[in-house]
Amino acid sequence: DNFKKFRSNSKEHFELVSQSSFRSIHCDCPKTLVVDDNNFNLFTLTTILSRIGVTSKKAQNGAEGVAEFKNALECDICGGFSLVLMDCNMPILDGYSATKQIREIEKEKGIIRTPVFAVTAHDSEAHQEKLEKYQMDGSYSKPVSLLTIRELCEKLGIINYFDPKQLNLF
Repeated sequence: DNFKKFRSNSKEHFELVSQSSFRSIHCDCPKTLVVDDNNFNLFTLTTILSRIGVTSKKAQNGAEGVAEFKNALECDICGGFSLVLMDCNMPILDGYSATKQIREIEKEKGIIRTPVFAVTAHDSEAHQEKLEKYQMDGSYSKPVSLLTIRELCEKLGIINYFDPKQLNLF
């Protein structure tokens, strides 16, 4: 399935990363969608992304996140986000269900799979099983560091090699 293809070092993984890179290079739309019900977490993640030169859009629950995902697909140039960072426990619609809806939209529209990573306090075996069940591509435990997000964005081709001396920390 797509989850295993994305996580492997196969040709499919290369194609997904290449398509993600294409999205991020050719448009001025936000590159990432950050979905979290906690304003501090939204601020922290969007600030980290900004400091490594990645633009982002915020949503405060899964329903807003799905709506923003749909809206981003309307861009004729980039065709949507290159990455979604998703909290799992949120009101209205949790991150697992939001990801399931995103996967349904992708399938319905016949578009490439967008990497969706959980950013959560969960790290149990049950959480790992839910990641696979709802087709999330991985998980990071809070708090997430700038270096972790930078490495993810580099791996997905959203940014090229990043020089830490370019950070604007103050």
